[in-house]
Amino acid sequence: MPPPSNLEQFQLLPDRPAIRLDSRLVCKYEVLSVVGKGSFSQVLRVQDRITKRYFAVKLVNTDQDFGAVNNELTILGRVKHPFVIRLEEVFRSPTKLFIVMEMASGGEMFDRVVAKGRYTECEARLAIKMLLTGLDYLHRNLITHRDLKPENLLYSDTRPDARLLITDFGLAKQTKSQDERMTETCGTPEYIAPEILLRIPYMNKVDCWAVGVIAYILMSGIMPFDDDCRSRLYTHIITANYIYYPQFWSGSEQAKHFVDSLLETSPDFRPSAQEALHHHWVTGERLIPINNTSLGRKQINQIDIRKDWIDEKERDILDGGDITDYETNENGGGTGGAMQRTKSSRSVRSVTRSDHGHRVDPREVEQLAEDLQRLAKQQKQPPPPHHQKHNSSSSSSHHHQQQQNRQKHSTSQNRSGLVVFILKPMEIAKKTKNYGII
Repeated sequence: MPPPSNLEQFQLLPDRPAIRLDSRLVCKYEVLSVVGKGSFSQVLRVQDRITKRYFAVKLVNTDQDFGAVNNELTILGRVKHPFVIRLEEVFRSPTKLFIVMEMASGGEMFDRVVAKGRYTECEARLAIKMLLTGLDYLHRNLITHRDLKPENLLYSDTRPDARLLITDFGLAKQTKSQDERMTETCGTPEYIAPEILLRIPYMNKVDCWAVGVIAYILMSGIMPFDDDCRSRLYTHIITANYIYYPQFWSGSEQAKHFVDSLLETSPDFRPSAQEALHHHWVTGERLIPINNTSLGRKQINQIDIRKDWIDEKERDILDGGDITDYETNENGGGTGGAMQRTKSSRSVRSVTRSDHGHRVDPREVEQLAEDLQRLAKQQKQPPPPHHQKHNSSSSSSHHHQQQQNRQKHSTSQNRSGLVVFILKPMEIAKKTKNYGII
C-alpha cells in the first residue's frame, strides 16, 4: 500500500512562489523545472530517480475543471499507442492531482507552425500520417477526441521527424459502439465540424474534419475558417467556404484534393481516418491534373508512382494584409475562408492560438441552427428523401458537385443582433437535403 498523501512546499525557482507537491511524487521523481502553466494547471519536468527517464507532471486543482480531467484520465488509462500521449501514473491528494505523463519535449505543433511560418509538403504529410494513424487507433477503440487542433498535438522531441502525440482528452468521449451518435455541442470554433453546428447527431468523423483544418494550416500558416464574428465563422464552416491563397499555400494539387476530401460538409461523404490514410497524398501516389472539357474543369487522375512527388518551390510568406490575387479551391471554392471580411477587401491572419476558454458556445450554435431551419422552411422546399450512404465514387462526384455549386452570401441579422451570412435558396435546399433539417 502506498504511503499516505502529504503535500510539502518546494521552492523550484528563487523568484517564484513555492509549489505544494505530493511527498510520494518527490520520493520517486526528482523535480527539475516548471515547463508550462495554464489557467487550471502547472506542468513540471521530472526525472525518475532510478531509471533516469524524464516525464512531465501535470498539477491540477481538483476543484477546477475536474470533470474534464477525470474524463481524460479514464480514457488515457485505456489506450496505448505510439502517437497518443502515454499516462504513466497518478498521485491523488484531497486538493490536487499529480498526473505523470510521457515527456513531450518537442513542444506543440502550434509553436512549430508559428516558428516556421508553414510546413513544407513533406513535413505536413509526415505529421498528418502520424495524426491519422493515432486517430484511427482511437476510433477503432470507440474514442472520439472532439478537440483536435495544433495546440493539442505535441512532439516527442525536437527532431524534425519526432513522433507526433495526440493529447488533451478533456472533451473526448468513448461510445459503446461504432454506430452510436453523440449530441453534445463542444469543441473549438475554428475546428468544429458542420454537423455539430447544425445540431445533427454525429459520429467520429468530426475528428476527420479537424484533420482537414489542421492540414490546411500546416501548408499555409493561416486558418481556413477565421472570422471575429462567430455567426459568420460558423456560416463559412457549414458551407465549407475557404480559399487556397497562392501567396501562402505550399501544397500540391494532390494536397488540395486531400484537404477538400476532409472538409466535406456531409459526414456520409467524408472519409474516415482509416480511409484518409489510404488517400493518394498520404500513401505517396501521384495525382496528375488533366483537362476534361466535357466537365469544363480539371479532373484528377491517379498514376501509381510511389514516392514520386512534385518538387516544391519555396515561396516567401507575406505578412497579413489586403489580398486581391487569390485562388479558390480546386473544385470552385467559395469567397470566404480563413480571412476577416471587410466591405471591400479581405485580410489574411496567421494561425492564432485558441486559449482554454475559447470554446464553442452551445447557445450560439442553437441560434444558428434555428435560423437555418427557419430560412429553409421559408423557401418552401419539399422534404428531401432519406440520405443513403454512398460508395467512394459517388462520394467524389457529390463532393465535386457540392464545391461547384457554392454561392456567395447575402447578409442579414438574427434575433441576437449579430450579422450573419444567409444562404441563398439553392444553398438552403442543398444543406437541408444533406442534413435533413426540414
